[in-house]
Amino acid sequence: ERVCQIAIEELPNYQALILSDYGKGVLQPSTIRTLIDQANTLNIPVFIDPKHRDFSIYSGAFLLSPNLNELAVVSGVESFENESAIVGAARTLLPTHQLQYVLVTRGKDGMTLVGADSEALHIPAQAREVFDVSGAGDTVIATLATAYSCGIGIENAARIANIAAGIVVGRLGTATIYRTDIKTALFTH
Repeated sequence: ERVCQIAIEELPNYQALILSDYGKGVLQPSTIRTLIDQANTLNIPVFIDPKHRDFSIYSGAFLLSPNLNELAVVSGVESFENESAIVGAARTLLPTHQLQYVLVTRGKDGMTLVGADSEALHIPAQAREVFDVSGAGDTVIATLATAYSCGIGIENAARIANIAAGIVVGRLGTATIYRTDIKTALFTH
């Protein structure tokens, strides 16, 4: 209740809400619902990195960013045969959960952005050498929400998030990246 109270009080001061759900108990379904509803009332986009197997608790979010395994579990498949199957599974989530976008993080295969009214965008991975994938999902959702909140379109925001993820997996442990890291990567790719 206190988390919700603080978030609701502060939410009008922000341009995006990120719910990075590790399934550790802080983001209970009721908390998630309250925060999504309040953000929607304020027209603040909600970006979610899901961990619950029941994606209905994320209904109404702007963007959901499951990894490939999470998408497979929620779709009831063991694995995906091709990119079309991934896009199909992501597209199914859009109307079912009133989402605007699904961004599927696919590890070494990059990311796939699926929107209700657009072609799927496949973005190849940017990492040259992978040392540690810790924090890659957090980097993606944080960079994506930040870029989008700054007025960058969702497709370019996803491309920037992909670049940021490529940088962070090239470092040991959970790593911080800076604006200059992304600028350098943009101009060298």
